[in-house]
Amino acid sequence: MKQSQSIPLVNYDAALDVQILRCADLRQRASFSGWGHTPHRVSFCHLIVVTRGQFTHTVDFVPVTCTEGCWVVVQPGQVHSFDWRTDWDGWLIIFKPEALPETLVKRLSHDVESLFDELPTLFMPPPEEHDAGLRIISQMALDSGRYADLASGNRLIVTGLYYLLMRVNLFVQGHGLSQRKSNQKLFKRFQQFKKMVEVRLSTQHHVHEYAQILGCSEKSLNRAVFAVEKMTAKAYLTQRIVLEAKRMLIHSMQPVGSIGIDLGFDEATNFVKFFKREVGMPPMTFRGLYLEKGS
Repeated sequence: MKQSQSIPLVNYDAALDVQILRCADLRQRASFSGWGHTPHRVSFCHLIVVTRGQFTHTVDFVPVTCTEGCWVVVQPGQVHSFDWRTDWDGWLIIFKPEALPETLVKRLSHDVESLFDELPTLFMPPPEEHDAGLRIISQMALDSGRYADLASGNRLIVTGLYYLLMRVNLFVQGHGLSQRKSNQKLFKRFQQFKKMVEVRLSTQHHVHEYAQILGCSEKSLNRAVFAVEKMTAKAYLTQRIVLEAKRMLIHSMQPVGSIGIDLGFDEATNFVKFFKREVGMPPMTFRGLYLEKGS
């Protein structure tokens, strides 16, 4: 979908498919400090593992309180910002959703993207699982330094990422924290719908259009969405449009009319009516209240 030019979009530009960074080092990077502490949209996966201190990480308007031992997940497309007001440290692992080699995907019948999609925004494994994860991350960081110039080194690090996410998913699923609350077929259909919404949000606002493209009935699509999100496909689509509208209202100074057009509304008045119905206030009132709260 068309993104607001006023919300910085950070793309993945590292040589390796996976990058492992110490968070404390990021504070010193001029290239990172220019956008790291301000809200920005990411096109790649973030996994933050906190090893010391406490801070508040904001993901799509939701403040997430992070303490030692927490794991924080930021999905591609989300808007987030780092909090450097306190003295904390940890690991930041970033990677492209399509990082896992196709041959490994076929062999193991799973891929990094779906493993990552199923993780909650915040979770805290028991100490033994946290420590096991840290050992894998530390080894991946060492391998990144040793074998960065070798193609086989890249594959080694990606395989380490897969191993890490598999361990994390076993914990998450075992404690009922996974997004996978349905059978495999329904979950896969929901994932297809979710990805399609991200691409077509600004041009398609009707569930029947998505069902037609996916080759299923609206009833079948509703069943898949409800199995995962406990809401109808229409409610999910509406919620996603509202979220994007909020992002653009708060993280940009675009006129309301322009935001409505970017989101696929034919007239500004229709967008204002939609937003007021769903949020309970006009877009400009929401923007004013949120900016006043943050000042």
